Amino acid sequence: MRPPTVLVLAFACLFSLVLVACSNDSTTAPAPADATVAKNALLTVADFPTGWTVVDSARSGSSPLEKCRDAKTGKNQTGEAESGSFTNGPASVRQTVLIYRSAADAASAMDSLANELGCAVNLMNTGKAETAEANISGAVAGTVAAPVVGDRTNAYRIKFHLALKASKAEADGYIDVVYVQSGRSIVGLVASNAYEPLAADVLNLLTSKAAAKLQG
Repeated sequence: MRPPTVLVLAFACLFSLVLVACSNDSTTAPAPADATVAKNALLTVADFPTGWTVVDSARSGSSPLEKCRDAKTGKNQTGEAESGSFTNGPASVRQTVLIYRSAADAASAMDSLANELGCAVNLMNTGKAETAEANISGAVAGTVAAPVVGDRTNAYRIKFHLALKASKAEADGYIDVVYVQSGRSIVGLVASNAYEPLAADVLNLLTSKAAAKLQG
């Protein structure tokens, strides 16, 4: 049975909350050229299999998970860009591209991004990620296999339980997070889905395409 629309929207909302890669507290002045590079590396709906659409171009509002952002993620960041939400039924994918002053800065950011995910899981399990619409619990995280692309690829999966307050609908949710470092750039993909993870072949395809755009 396909999840009700309200449950899909709740997953989409949570999905945007845990997109912790994007950080705006850079210690280095933004470089217009790097912002252009980041924007040009974003996926478009043409990069997705048939059936996917883009539903928005930017996140809005604040998130209780924002407190997990590590200052090291934004250190010496010189450019960034964020895609809209690509959706297909309950599945959703969002992308962030970050450019840093040097490859060493990008490598340091890759390490801090993993810490942010651990923090997010802790907040989910202590009630601090609760929203007006839903309770979130039972979050667990681990590493998953991903295509070896770029200089370094880190991939993680968060499984959690979502219970909507109004309708009492409940479901397990999955969020796959893939970070690829290529030189002084990082591309982050966050894929959410209800009941099961996003199909591995789709996520692997998008990861490879995103890395190719970054290198091209």
